Amino acid sequence: MNLKILSSNLKGISEKDKGFKELVALITKLKPDIILFQEIRTKSNKSKILSLLQKKFSFLQSEYIIYFDFSKDYGKGILQLIQEFEGLGILSKYKFDSEKINLPIIKGLDRWPRILIKYKFNNFSICNLHLSKYDKSRELEIKKIPKADIYAGDFNMEPYEINKFFPKDKISYNLSKYISYPSKNLTLDYFVLKKGEFVRFKCIPTKFSDHSALFAEINI
Repeated sequence: MNLKILSSNLKGISEKDKGFKELVALITKLKPDIILFQEIRTKSNKSKILSLLQKKFSFLQSEYIIYFDFSKDYGKGILQLIQEFEGLGILSKYKFDSEKINLPIIKGLDRWPRILIKYKFNNFSICNLHLSKYDKSRELEIKKIPKADIYAGDFNMEPYEINKFFPKDKISYNLSKYISYPSKNLTLDYFVLKKGEFVRFKCIPTKFSDHSALFAEINI
């Protein structure tokens, strides 16, 4: 089975931002079967950006799952006055079931909770994730990551660290060296395959986010 998957940290853009047109153009060009998003921000429990993209590109199924509210204090004493949610999202041409997994954080160190979503398709599974930027928290979170065929998203890990935690797996960075967080000249976003092979891979700079988008074509 051939799969085309796009993964992108949206940095909270909305359908009203100029970057939305760039995102639409990117999807139009790449024609992905599945899109995984991190840092979708909304004022409600629904994502308009997902619903608009689903309708425009005729994706069979979409899902948005919130993992924190900016107006709440989760133990670091920092909150904003306006209620706004952040979550993970997916658009898919294939039917799936999903499982939300709450990831551990260190209270007082991490500002926000983290989750992971495992999507179960007919012949394969994918984990969409956005891990903590703190080393000690990531070490705890890695232990909670379930078995899946594909992992993608913002790992907040540099290449040496992702090779440490996934030593026997196929990693996008090892296929083609790239920078996914150009503002700090770092690579933090990856595809990791436990099953299947990369057919092609691209790291695509974007103006709508401080992260580059990742696109992988995979035989699974």
